[in-house]
Amino acid sequence: MKREPLLLVITMVLLVGLQAGAQTETGSTRSIDDQTRVFAPFVSKLRVGIRDPQVRLTWQDIPDVTTTYRVYRHTQEIQDSTFPQAEYLETVEPGVQTYIDTPPENGTYYYAVLAESPQGQPYELFIPFRNKSITPITIASYAAPEPESAPVPEIVQEPETPEEQPEPPAEPEAPPKPSLAAAPSDQMPAITLEFSHPETGQLAIYRSTSPITSLEVMSESALLVDTVQAQDERYLDYGVPGIPYYYAVVNTQDLQQGTIAFVPGETIITQPVTIPLGTRISGLSLASADPVREQGLPILNPRQSFLTGGDFTDPAAILMPLAEPLAISPATRDAMTSMLQAYKPNPTRPLEPLILPEDLQVQPEQSKGLDRVLATVLDHYFRQRDWQEAESLLTNLLTLPLEQDKRTKALFYRAQARYFQGNLQVSILDFLLVRDDLYLESSAFIDSALMTLSES
Repeated sequence: MKREPLLLVITMVLLVGLQAGAQTETGSTRSIDDQTRVFAPFVSKLRVGIRDPQVRLTWQDIPDVTTTYRVYRHTQEIQDSTFPQAEYLETVEPGVQTYIDTPPENGTYYYAVLAESPQGQPYELFIPFRNKSITPITIASYAAPEPESAPVPEIVQEPETPEEQPEPPAEPEAPPKPSLAAAPSDQMPAITLEFSHPETGQLAIYRSTSPITSLEVMSESALLVDTVQAQDERYLDYGVPGIPYYYAVVNTQDLQQGTIAFVPGETIITQPVTIPLGTRISGLSLASADPVREQGLPILNPRQSFLTGGDFTDPAAILMPLAEPLAISPATRDAMTSMLQAYKPNPTRPLEPLILPEDLQVQPEQSKGLDRVLATVLDHYFRQRDWQEAESLLTNLLTLPLEQDKRTKALFYRAQARYFQGNLQVSILDFLLVRDDLYLESSAFIDSALMTLSES
C-alpha cells in the first residue's frame, strides 16, 4: 500500500513523457490539441435496401459541407484494389441523400457513395458501415427469355402395339437437411446447436433476442457467444428459460472480410428457440443431507484453570480483563494536530488523451483490414475528440472475434472515449480489462477516475 503514491508519481511522469514525445515525433499536425479540424470527406450511415429488382441507397451528407456525391456499383466489394473497375452510376446533389438503382441483370452487387472534391474528383476513402456496403445485394427477379416454340412433329401411322404400362411415379426426394439447426436440450436448461460447414478454420457463434439478418444488425444487437472449430458440428449454449433466441454461425475469416451471406438454415436461424419455463437439470444425483442429531452437542463449561488445575472461584475470572485506555500526552496531541493541518491532498490533475506509440505513425490509407478500421477511428474521431462517435465505432469493432492485441487496443481507446465523456464508472471497467497489458497507461486513468468519483 505504501508503493501506491510513488507508483502514481512514476505513472504521471511517464504519461507526460509519452505526450511530449508524441508531439515532438509527429509534429503539430499530429497534436491532439491541434486547432484546425481535419476534414472527413465521407458520408455516414449508408443503408442499402432491396425491392427486387431495384436497390435503394440512403445516407447522411457530410455536415456543414456542401459538395456533390458520386454513386458507384461493382460486382465485388469496393475497395482500393477494385475501385478502378467499379461502375460510376450518377452524381447526386447535396441534400438528396438517396438514390435508386436498377442493375442490368441478375447477380450480386456492392455500392459506395463518395464525396467529390472541389476539383471534381472523388475522395477515394472506403469505410465499412459509413460510405460503402460490405454485404452483397442479390438480384434474382429478372425473367428468363421464353424458349422459341418447337415445330409440331409430323404424325406417322404406326402399327398397333400393346399399350405399355406407365412407370410408377418416383417418390419425392426428402428435403436436404439444413446445415444449421437449433433445439432445446433435454438434459439441462440449454440449447443445442448443430452445424455442418464445409469450410475449415474457426466458426463464430452469435446469439440475439431478435432476428440476425445483416452484418449491421449482428454488430449492434448480437452477442458473440464463443468461437469453435468448423469440424466440431455441435455446440451447447446455456440460456435463460422463457427467452426466445436467434443464432448465427459464420466463418471468422468471412466475418473479418465482411463477406458473410445470411442464409436461413445455413448461417442463421430464422425461427426463435426458447428453453421451456420450469426446465430442470436432470441426470444429476444430489448427495443426501447428513442426518440431524437427536441431541445437541454439550456446552463446554470449564470449571478448572488450564494452568494451575485449581477451581475457579469466580466464573468471570476466565475472561481476559481489558486494559485501561491510556490518555494521549499534550505533546503527542499537538504533533498530530500540526501534521493534519500541514497535509494538503494533491489536486486531481486533468489527463490528456493518450495514443500508444506504435499507433502514432499509422495512416489509414497505409493499413488493411481491421488495422485500417482502427486507424480510421483514431485519425478521424479520437484525435478530433469526437468521443461519442469513437465509442460507438469501437464498440462495433469489439463485437468481432479480434486478436488479443487488437482487442486490448480497442478496449483501451474505448475506455478513454468513455472517460472523457464523463462516464467514469464504465470507463474503469474497460481500463481494468487491459490493466495486465497496459498497466502504467491504464492505472493513471483509473486513479484519476476514482479520485473524481470520491470528490463528487
